[in-house]
Amino acid sequence: MIHNYRGLAGHLRHNSDSSHLLLKADWLAWRQQYRATLRCRKCGGVWAVSSKAEQHSKRCPRCESQYLLLGKKAYEEWKPEISADVRVRVSSKARWVGLNDLQFKWSRGDNTYEAVRGLLQTTTPVQGVLRDLGLTYKVFRTIAEDILGVAGYFKWSQERKSSVGRINLSVAHKNYARLAPSAKAARLKRLYGGTCKLEADFAEALSKHGLHPILNVWQAVPIQGTLVPREADLKIDLGLHKIVVLCDGEAFHGPRFAFGDAARRVQDDTLTAEAYYALGYSVIRYSETELKSGWALDHLLGVVSDVRAEKRRLLRLWHPLTERWA
Repeated sequence: MIHNYRGLAGHLRHNSDSSHLLLKADWLAWRQQYRATLRCRKCGGVWAVSSKAEQHSKRCPRCESQYLLLGKKAYEEWKPEISADVRVRVSSKARWVGLNDLQFKWSRGDNTYEAVRGLLQTTTPVQGVLRDLGLTYKVFRTIAEDILGVAGYFKWSQERKSSVGRINLSVAHKNYARLAPSAKAARLKRLYGGTCKLEADFAEALSKHGLHPILNVWQAVPIQGTLVPREADLKIDLGLHKIVVLCDGEAFHGPRFAFGDAARRVQDDTLTAEAYYALGYSVIRYSETELKSGWALDHLLGVVSDVRAEKRRLLRLWHPLTERWA
């Protein structure tokens, strides 16, 4: 089925046999001429015009001649006879009728019907078959529901979606596994590199005290012998030393983790902090409560002073509570 003129142009571009070339010539000749179908404001009848000068005409030729004959007042009182076809709804744009049949038709047992039946028993992508057969999805679905029943088609569709999803997920995991650690970090930054209000507010508060942290820095860090991409919510550069600050919403970190195994989440957060610490950073995790109360700001300003004065590094976790200087 060809839905619009753009679709027809694409179809003719990819089919160059003699019948399609004749069809194309006919269509191009039609396009060079202006045509529109108008409806009369007086009698409701329709007529065709072939000049743009007539595109805003309000009266059909019959009513126009009566208007010139009767004059304005008598014309307004005149009641024209309305033909049966007046009630037919006609588009304001003329349609090309170069195609013999504007709608696709199918019947049980024909070639299209059997092709759809065969597709339902394979894993062939539906889009390719629709393109090859020249079908729309609505026609495909109508035929499939006739073959399987409405409930059967719904079950087939759900199973197909699940199967495709599993395949796509497997491919995505394989593609991700082939990336270098730095490329994984860059990809995660592109996908999840935004900041949240908790981090942005803390960064703004630090800026007022002369510290200007960089937000949401992704990099590969060593965790259990493997380079793994991790995000530093804030990084503060003190010249010869840097501090990584991790801002933990309590629904996403710590003992009240709401989206899975809390113990596993705490272990992962601890390993991440240890990995940054092993690279030479001071690492500080603050809870949402500590950040919102203002305690985290006072504590961090004190840590910055100690780091600058004593040239030491700190590993600090809010859960399990840890504070280790080196």
